[in-house]
Amino acid sequence: MDSLNERRLYFIIAFVVLVIVSLLVNRFVNKKYTRLVIIFSISISFYISYIYIKNYKPYVSLTYHELYNLKKKYNIKRVMMNPKVLSEISNNNFKILNSSKDYNSYIENADTLLVTLQKELSENNYSPKLHQVASISVLISTLFAYGNPIPYSDSVGCLSQNYKSKKTSNNGGGNYDFQLLKENRIGCCTDYAYIMSKFLNFYKYKNRYVLISGHILNEFQVDGKWYMVDANTGILATKSFTSDKSNFQIFYLPHFGMMDSPVYRPDLVTFREFMSNVICDQKIADGIFIKYIAENEYQPY
Repeated sequence: MDSLNERRLYFIIAFVVLVIVSLLVNRFVNKKYTRLVIIFSISISFYISYIYIKNYKPYVSLTYHELYNLKKKYNIKRVMMNPKVLSEISNNNFKILNSSKDYNSYIENADTLLVTLQKELSENNYSPKLHQVASISVLISTLFAYGNPIPYSDSVGCLSQNYKSKKTSNNGGGNYDFQLLKENRIGCCTDYAYIMSKFLNFYKYKNRYVLISGHILNEFQVDGKWYMVDANTGILATKSFTSDKSNFQIFYLPHFGMMDSPVYRPDLVTFREFMSNVICDQKIADGIFIKYIAENEYQPY
């Protein structure tokens, strides 16, 4: 995929080629014109490269400078949290998970952890309901790692299939998907979105899935307005994925998978940057959007 470094490499190659061509021209053109030809070639190459790099729009990885400008332009706020506190919440979360019989009992018992998270995140400027959904996203980030670890990262890494387990099917019915959650610590975007929807349903939020090319996330409604939440990347946005609204805010929520933790995955940082760029550039968002899926019509397992 196109990147800024690749464009710089193309410029260097083009520059070398122009110099070689200039030297070859030197053999057939009067030497007094050689310097003019070289200077002209260098000037043209620098100008074209400047325009080429200036118009570059990153699709996957952003440099720190580009990410800073993105945050400044679109009001991206990073929400901070003490890693030790989140680690304690993670340990308690697994105790509650292992003692629960199904999703409803787990979510009901985990409410005390959400209260703790809401207190930890209380200094941030969003409404109580957004505050609650943000806390849910942070809690879900402690459940499993995003995909397989190296050197298995190229293979499927979800709750239902990862490098530690063979692919399974829902032949047994019942609490099949909940058992997967209790037995695995490796998940993918499907799992983050599915569990997020379970929480949103429990707390009576109208919600839906957003299916895009290579990814799935959630949207939920508050007072008739749609908001976006991606527990996979720890992003909360005050707009829907298909909205062309220009005045919106993005929150970078604490994510256990981006901290020094048992579920740490370095790819999550790049993935978060990519999703930020997608959300901020409506042309990109529209280009990869596939469809909305009602919360009761999606069954990944």
